[in-house]
Amino acid sequence: MEKDILFKKATFGGFDKEDVMNYIAKITDEFQAYKNQTIVTVDKLREKIDALEKEKNELQEKYDNLCEEMNGIHEKTEESAPEAVVNTDEIKQIIESLYENINGFMSVLGNTGNEPVAEESVNEIAPEAELGDDELLKIIDKYVD
Repeated sequence: MEKDILFKKATFGGFDKEDVMNYIAKITDEFQAYKNQTIVTVDKLREKIDALEKEKNELQEKYDNLCEEMNGIHEKTEESAPEAVVNTDEIKQIIESLYENINGFMSVLGNTGNEPVAEESVNEIAPEAELGDDELLKIIDKYVD
């Protein structure tokens, strides 16, 4: 805006009415243009805020779902953890029992004169005792029921 505005002076004191009216009209037009531009800017910002709010809500929902899923998995893990823990004392007892059964089997076979068959059976079973826990459990299930 212009700071120093000079209006024509009227012949009998005061200012020229037409100059003042033109100036007011000009200022009003500038103000209206600024107001319209501000409204458009505010509308765009509101749209952006709405889009960001929507995205935030979607992300919050995804986060909540993932938290629920993670808690569910955690609960299932805690529930199944006792089953997953293998009691080594129990396994040792089972292995000792298997060896007792093998020794008993050998003595029975030894009494029947089939000692080579007994040694062959032991050689098939005995190496398995040094396998990993999973394989050992499979073998134990195979022989103990």
